[in-house]
Amino acid sequence: KPHIGAKNDAQARQQVVLVVLGDHLDRSERLLVELKHADITNADIISPLQEEAKSLLASNRVCRESLTQIGDPALATFLDHLGRVLDELASEPGGLNGANITRLQDEINSDDLLFKVRVLRSRVPERQTGGAVQPHGGTV
Repeated sequence: KPHIGAKNDAQARQQVVLVVLGDHLDRSERLLVELKHADITNADIISPLQEEAKSLLASNRVCRESLTQIGDPALATFLDHLGRVLDELASEPGGLNGANITRLQDEINSDDLLFKVRVLRSRVPERQTGGAVQPHGGTV
C-alpha cells in the first residue's frame, strides 16, 4: 500500500506543478504580447515590463526546477530559453531603451517564442483534466 500512496503523492505534485506552470505561462504570454506591441517611444512602459519580467523570472526558475524533478526535460529546456529572455528584459545593462526593446522584439519574433508559449499553454489544461499526467508529455 505505501507504493500506491507514493504514486498518488507524485500525481498530486505533478498536478500542482501544472497549475503553477499554467499560471506562469499565462503571465509570460501577456508580458510577451505587451513587449511585442510596445511603443518604443513610450518610456512609461519600461518599468512595468521590467518589474513583471523580474517576477516571472523567479517563477520561471521554480517551474523549471519542478519540471526537471517530475521528468519533463523538454519543457524545462523551453523554460530555460524563456528565462534567458526574461532575464534580458529584467536586467538589461544600462536599462531598457528603444534599441534594446526592438532587439528583444526581434528575438521574440525570430524564435517564435510567443507562439511556443501559446502552444504549451494550450496543452496544460489537457494535462490537468486528462486523468493521469504523463511526465514526459508535451514538447515544443
